[in-house]
Amino acid sequence: MRYDPKIHRKLHQNDHPFMLRKYDGRMKKCRGCRKSFKGVDVDRPKFVIAHQELYVYGRAHPSKRLLVAERHFFYHNDTACILPRHPYYDGGDVTTVEDRHS
Repeated sequence: MRYDPKIHRKLHQNDHPFMLRKYDGRMKKCRGCRKSFKGVDVDRPKFVIAHQELYVYGRAHPSKRLLVAERHFFYHNDTACILPRHPYYDGGDVTTVEDRHS
């Protein structure tokens, strides 16, 4: 299955690529399972999947219009975390991101 805007109409669903990124410790929670990436009982992942999605951050008054912006959200490198929100996800289409801090 591929992304189809007629079917996949939720704000977080789009045709932006899924990117494999090295986990740098700044990402807090998986957007899919909502579990922490780090903690006392959690092994830190070496890599995470990043996806740029629309994020609702408030409403404009008096029109009550939604205020949205695009930002990256992060998922465990696990289809169980990604597929519920993105049924068109295909692990073979994941791109890589170079480490900008090197």
